[in-house]
Amino acid sequence: MYPNSSWQKAWQGLTINDERFFIAGAFLEAHQHELGYVLLTDSHDVVFGRDPFKLMKAMDSAMNTTYVYVQDEWRPNLDLEIPGDNLTAWERMRGYYHMCFGKDMPPEWSKGKMMNCGALGGHVTAMISLLRSMRANYAKVQNGSRPLMCDMPVVQRAVFEDFQDSVVSGYPFNGKFKHADSNEVAAVLHKSWGEKHPIGSRHRTLPYMNMSG
Repeated sequence: MYPNSSWQKAWQGLTINDERFFIAGAFLEAHQHELGYVLLTDSHDVVFGRDPFKLMKAMDSAMNTTYVYVQDEWRPNLDLEIPGDNLTAWERMRGYYHMCFGKDMPPEWSKGKMMNCGALGGHVTAMISLLRSMRANYAKVQNGSRPLMCDMPVVQRAVFEDFQDSVVSGYPFNGKFKHADSNEVAAVLHKSWGEKHPIGSRHRTLPYMNMSG
């Protein structure tokens, strides 16, 4: 797909889980003028609670801008409850970050939201900007770590270094990651449906990439 493109050259040595962002970037660049709003999600554990395209279009219109929409993790400073290991999501992320980039993660990042690459969306121009930032940060991954999954450290670095407050994350774009809540009305539900959520077991799979004008 897209042979000899800058995207394909840049994904060499990465896992297929990481390559998906390069494939998406190449596709969006090639078809940019045919597309409007796009949404890139994980393939089997994400469902829609409401229409994310309506939400993204309405928020951009109301604010007269084009945001990037990135899922966040719910309460990343809580213990992950891994048997025999007292560890929060941010503490685990610090280890992943050092493994991928060979240096410590900036400590101020862990004072707020943690981004999750399971759902990324926005106008096609905004998404291309995000994916280009991710591509640039994948180029900084240590050679020995390229066969490992670095998607989560890469999306943290792209968001916090290149986008700052121009990113929309959390409710109502996404629900509580891994925590079903029958009271919330969110567009994207990532590992957060079940008996406690009215969406139940309906439509548990999504296509790799969804697009809407």
